[in-house]
Parts: sequence; structure tokens; C-alpha cells
Amino acid sequence: MLKPHALCVLTTDEFNIFLSRMGSLKLPIDYGATLAKHVANKKMGSMELHDYHMLMQQVLALCLQGLMATKP
Repeated sequence: MLKPHALCVLTTDEFNIFLSRMGSLKLPIDYGATLAKHVANKKMGSMELHDYHMLMQQVLALCLQGLMATKP
């Protein structure tokens, strides 16, 4: 039996839009320098603690705006 994807799962196209939004952010010098490196590699799993904190606290809400599906 196949189960439908959860609403919080991004498709490949949505993930590429998310990465392009993250790549186009203008951040202060040395604040998100390593974040841009991970966006270029399309790998978000090897970030440092500061980068995860910045992503979760400030960047995630901006970049996911309009991408997540609403509840039916």
C-alpha cells in the first residue's frame, strides 16, 4: 500500500526554488558565508551549529513562504 506524501515534504522543483531563494539572500559579511557554500552544493546536512540556528530562526520562514501546501 502506498501512502501519500506529507504536506511538509518538498518536491524537487520546490526544493530548487527554496535553494534559489536562499542563494539570493543578502546577509552581512561572515554571517552566512558557509550557508552559501551549502546552497551551492545542494547539501544541507553538513552545516555547523551556527548555520542551523540561523536557518531555523531567520531564513527558513522567508524561503518557504508560499511553497508549503495548505491543509485541504
